[in-house]
Amino acid sequence: MRKTVLKVALVQIGPVRGDVEGNLERVRQSLAEARRMGCEVALLPEVWSTGFYPGLSARLACRLGEGHFAAASRLSREHGLYLAGSLFERSAGEDGSGDYIYNTAHLYGPAGSLLAAYRKIHVFRHAGEDRYIRSGDRPVLAELPTGTAGLAVCYDLRFPELFRGYAAAGASVILLPAAWPAERSSHWRLLLQARAVENQCYMAGVNCVDAASGTGQSGESFPDRSGGAGGSGTGHNRGEMGEAISREKGGDRRIYGGGSMLVDPWGRVLVELGDGEEVGCGEIDLDHLEEIRRAFPVLGDRRLP
Repeated sequence: MRKTVLKVALVQIGPVRGDVEGNLERVRQSLAEARRMGCEVALLPEVWSTGFYPGLSARLACRLGEGHFAAASRLSREHGLYLAGSLFERSAGEDGSGDYIYNTAHLYGPAGSLLAAYRKIHVFRHAGEDRYIRSGDRPVLAELPTGTAGLAVCYDLRFPELFRGYAAAGASVILLPAAWPAERSSHWRLLLQARAVENQCYMAGVNCVDAASGTGQSGESFPDRSGGAGGSGTGHNRGEMGEAISREKGGDRRIYGGGSMLVDPWGRVLVELGDGEEVGCGEIDLDHLEEIRRAFPVLGDRRLP
């Protein structure tokens, strides 16, 4: 019999640049807390094992089943959790040729098996992410005990057609890891709620916060348009995770906004975290979702493709 209620952990951390072992230990401790809270699914931020540094992705990326992907499998098995997030993936192209880097969302089952891998479709071209990361080309659905889940990553949130496609395919929840900037936190909150309301589904979004150690989260390897990573540009760190970010006179500027959220199909915020490292827990209730869709059948009134 299909479960109707699923407890989801929002695991909000501040990955330290390139410190895979340290970030893995931070995640391990957070997952132990999620398990103590009775959660069955845990969602991590975007590229949680390395921090978001596309300029370093060629060195940090791994093939599916290796490196940090193998570590994610072990963590899900160790804690008996469904585990979602995203990692830098190295892979040949769809035709088997080339050597590309993708920003790949993963979903592992409690036994450690890879249930789904989604390659971020909308890379953040405005900030030059496309210079390092290849776009994926297909949405990906996966099965959770309460039904179907869609996978998306960060900047995808600005493209409603992806989420409408997931809803049309029967998704009850969408899992979205992110590295979203503090300066656009209002967009983050608004868009998560909008995607939930317009598709009458749960939206779980987990964002990064700044690394507690203060290392690597400001202006290092992500280029602006005037120079590449480590080149002659301004040294700013850019992206949907932090556009034109630099150290400012008079103190450090906050880069990542935190504010991880679980939103229900009516747009109600069930869980909302602050701007520090923490774990929050909320419930996906399939009966609640189906009640909303029956009482207010918006999706059945669509007239355009």
